[in-house]
Amino acid sequence: SLVVVGTAIWIVLQAQEAQLVGEVVRSAELFSETIKSSTYHDMLADRRESAYLIMNTIGQQAGVERVRFFNKEGRVTFSSDRAETGTLVDKRAEQCYGCHEAGRPLERLTTSTRHRIYTSHGHRVLGMVTPIYNEAACSTAACHAHPPEKRVLGVIDIGISLAEIDAHFATIRRNTMLSAGLAVLVLGAFVGWLAQRAVVRPVSQLVGATRSVAAGDFTTEISVATTGELGALERSFNEMIGALSVA
Repeated sequence: SLVVVGTAIWIVLQAQEAQLVGEVVRSAELFSETIKSSTYHDMLADRRESAYLIMNTIGQQAGVERVRFFNKEGRVTFSSDRAETGTLVDKRAEQCYGCHEAGRPLERLTTSTRHRIYTSHGHRVLGMVTPIYNEAACSTAACHAHPPEKRVLGVIDIGISLAEIDAHFATIRRNTMLSAGLAVLVLGAFVGWLAQRAVVRPVSQLVGATRSVAAGDFTTEISVATTGELGALERSFNEMIGALSVA
């Protein structure tokens, strides 16, 4: 019972956690696309300070670990964590860049997922990258600040804290384990009571009567209180005692 219940609980908890993470990933993707849309015109017109101001404002919201922007070569041109500005991103260390050859600039994300989960300051963080591609239709416009051959303007990378979700799921896991443990205890107590009444007590009574007969007491009878095989055995024992008494 413990093994079966424990395995079932583990499967259910894994499914619940995967569902929660999936919902957060979809929310983070929508959040990242919202940032992209908010800075769309500023990026095309090369109004970087205006775009960075929007990113910084969003990066100060609760639950947002950071918002950063880096170019196709991997240099961070803005980050809500100011210490990162000007540094280079290690593409080989980023899960989403596994499809790119080492040393080559970022051109296009071809992997099916753009998220990664990592640990920062003792809690998990969901990272989501969203590339900003150059608009070819704008290459002849006066507002266009980037040459048409430059296909990627940069990448928006956001980090969403999973601390609150992990704490919530830890509560779910704890309550589920307590409920399952209580259910196993109740089930064990019921099975023990049933076995004591239907098996242990009749067998003990039959063993005691057998010992009495072995000692020469042929007046011993046992009460038939069960059905099935044990009841048939008790009746057969009483019939045997009756036959021995007559003999």
